[in-house]
This record gives sequence, structure tokens and C-alpha cells, in this order.
Amino acid sequence: MSFGGDSWYNRRALPMKPVVIVVTLLLLAACSSAPTPEPTATATPRPTATPRPTLTPTPTPVPRCPAPNPQAGWLAPATFADYPQAILAFLDAGGLPTTLATILRNASSINESFGSVRALDLTGDGEREIIVSIYDPATLDRSPAPNGALLIYGCDRQRAALLHASVAPAVDTMPRIVQVGDILGESRGAQLAVVTSTCGAHTCVERFDVLGWNGAAFVSLLSTPLEIPSGTFNLVQLDQDPALEITAQGGLIGSVGAGPQRAEKQVWEWNGAQYVKAATELSPVEYRIHAIYEGDDAFRAGETDRAVEWYSRAILDDSLKDWHAEIGYRTQTDRVVLTAYARYRLLLIGVRRGDANARDQLDALLAENPAGSPAYETARMAQVFWDSYQSTSSWNEACTAANAYANEKYQIFEDLNLFGYANRTYIPADLCPVE
Repeated sequence: MSFGGDSWYNRRALPMKPVVIVVTLLLLAACSSAPTPEPTATATPRPTATPRPTLTPTPTPVPRCPAPNPQAGWLAPATFADYPQAILAFLDAGGLPTTLATILRNASSINESFGSVRALDLTGDGEREIIVSIYDPATLDRSPAPNGALLIYGCDRQRAALLHASVAPAVDTMPRIVQVGDILGESRGAQLAVVTSTCGAHTCVERFDVLGWNGAAFVSLLSTPLEIPSGTFNLVQLDQDPALEITAQGGLIGSVGAGPQRAEKQVWEWNGAQYVKAATELSPVEYRIHAIYEGDDAFRAGETDRAVEWYSRAILDDSLKDWHAEIGYRTQTDRVVLTAYARYRLLLIGVRRGDANARDQLDALLAENPAGSPAYETARMAQVFWDSYQSTSSWNEACTAANAYANEKYQIFEDLNLFGYANRTYIPADLCPVE
């Protein structure tokens, strides 16, 4: 057997060598460290940009008033009545308030005592109104003040406007400014307090008012006119609310024809919409006629005890003054007349209350006032009332009969009307109240 190169052994073994190499290489590869994989690149997102807001340009506010013009011209009016329009033209041309004050002072329409030019936001719109108070030079010698006007100017669409004109009648004084500012305690706007006088031969009646802006015009903030002879007025803080109160102190009419009087003090309060009279205080009673008025007021209010007190005082109080006697009037019978009237009213109260002694007043009336005496007809009227009530038991029928008698015998109520124009005026229906 030959072992040459062409033997079976050789033919079978030779093909195995490559396999061994491959296996060896795989084993070596497995034993070596694995290669680090390269990271996959990731795109970093860009931040989102915040969009810019679209800017709307703010319009430049258009001034409501004309542009100030220190060189604005002044055209002097021909008459005092033309001043409101002359001032309007000056302000419409941009004239300055300080310049206007100088012009009016040189024109003798403003002095140290009367008149002024002020700038203040009265309407609450942020623009100052021009408040002009002027007098008519031809009336400067009047007392307590000359005639004149109160004018308030505002602006709109760059034009001046006359918002308020209070031109006093020829017989009255100019409206004088008592106070201007925040009278109501509000956050916006302001008010004016003014007083005007109407004077007679002896006495001036003072008329007080507070003006405020209602959104369209300047109007009175008082519920009713506040007029007092020889009055003095103040704005004061009397309570906790922010609005000021009005105190009005009256004097007396300096004329005999006005009759005896009582000085009056009033307090007015702001109710949120207007000023209303909150209290009235009269000076103490000095005259018999005023004791009668107190009794009548109490009777009308149903306060019979207080009425009895005042009527009794009118009859018995010797300290009360009798005005007719005081001035030397031709009759000088006011105490007799008023005593009879007081007894008559006490009779009415006694009947109304059912007093057992009601007739005592009638008996006293008849005894004190026989036929021919000044108050005889008053006693007869009391008798008519009593007789009617006894027969009908009707208050209204008895009063109707008494009033009809007074209407026929008119001296009964005319005697009550002889106490001057500052006092009350009675008519027959006042003597016995029909319900």
C-alpha cells in the first residue's frame, strides 16, 4: 500500500482547513470587546418665537377748548347786556381767564368787593369752566350790592360755550358767590352757592341757591326757594355724611306794616337728590298773636294738650305784648279780640274731646263780650257752633254753621288779619276745620 500524495486520506483531509480557520476567527472575534455604536444624530428643535402684538396707535385726544391765545382780542360791548356774548367771543378766541379778569376790572365790572373770574371743573369732565361774576357799573351805588350777572362758560369741540347765564332783574342785586367747590362731597365736579337780594324801602329779602350740573345744564339743587328777610347763610358740616348743610338765619322786616315778627333759623340737608328743609326754629314768643299761631298749629296737628296750653297763655299771660297797643293803632283792642278767639278755640277742643266742662268756655265768652263789645260777634259765632252741635251731634255741621256766620260777620276774621303782611291771613273756613 502506497502512502503517496494521491491517497484517500489526503483527499479527505485537505478540505477541512478553511473551516477551522473560520471557526477560529469567529471565536477570536467573540472574545474581543464590541465596538461602541455611534449615536444617531437628533435635530434640536428651535424655540417658538412669541408673536409680536399688532400695535394700534393711540389717537391724540382732541382738546375740548380753544387753544390758549395770549393775544386774543377783546371787543368792548356797547351795553352791559352785551357782556355775555363779548366774553364768549373772547374765550372762543383762546383768551385767558387772567386776562379776562384784568379786562373786566378795567371796565369797572369787577372790583375788590363785587365780581370775579374763576376757573374750576364744575361739570366733572376734566375741563375747567370759567365762572364770571360781574356788576353793572351804573348801579354800583346800590345797597347791599349792584345789579349784575353770573355767567358760566365751558368748551366743546374746541369752541367756547355759554353754559349758564343768570342775569338779575333790574330791581335785584347781582348773584353773589357765597362759596364754590365740592359742596356735596362728591369725587367729581363742584357746585356754586349764590345769594341775590330784592330790596324794598326798609328791608332786603335774601334768596339763596346752590347750583349744580345735571349733565345738561346748571340747575337749582334746592327743593323749594330759600328766601328770608335780612337773611344770612352758611354752609357747614353738621353730621357725618360728606355733603355740607345749609344754615339760614333770618332777620326782621324793618317796616311797621310787616307787623310783629319772630326771627327764624332754618337748617337744610342734602338727601341725595336735592336740599330739603330739615328744621325750623323760631325765636321765643313775645306777642299775643304769636301765641295764637302756636295754638292754631298745635290744633291743626291734633296736639290738643299743646293747643290748650298756648290758647290759655294767650288769655292769661300778661307778659305777652299787644301789638296794636304798642304801635298806637286806632283800635288797640287786640287783647280782647285774641282772648275771645282763644276761648272759642278752647270750646272747639272741649267738644271734640267730649270734655264735661266744654260749655264753660262758651259761658265765659258770652259774659266777657256783651253786645257792643269788640269781640261780641266772636261770642255769637261760638253760640252758633254750640247750638248746631247740640241739635245734630255733627262736628262738620256745627263747623259749617259757625264758618257761615263768620262769613256774614266778616269782622270776626278781619280782626285776626290786622297784624301786618309778615303774619297770617285768615278766611272764614279757617275758624272751624270741617273734616
